Amino acid sequence: MARWAIIRRVMLATPGDTADLVDAARQSIYGWNSESDALGWMLEPVHWKSDVYPNFHPEGGQPEIDAQILQDSHERRPLRHCA
Repeated sequence: MARWAIIRRVMLATPGDTADLVDAARQSIYGWNSESDALGWMLEPVHWKSDVYPNFHPEGGQPEIDAQILQDSHERRPLRHCA
């Protein structure tokens, strides 16, 4: 059954060595989404390793990532390992 929902993009901002944290955050968001039907909105996790396509930017890689996913994200959540 089709329905309307507001989708809020959540940028998972991480260094390259945190794949386990990204996976845990995605699973948590997907779990929340499966319970949020009554709210009429969902969260869409985005991450630079999986949601950016190769492209050239004259200022380098980070500005291209920003242009593709950061500027359209509603939330930014930094994830990092704590020693």
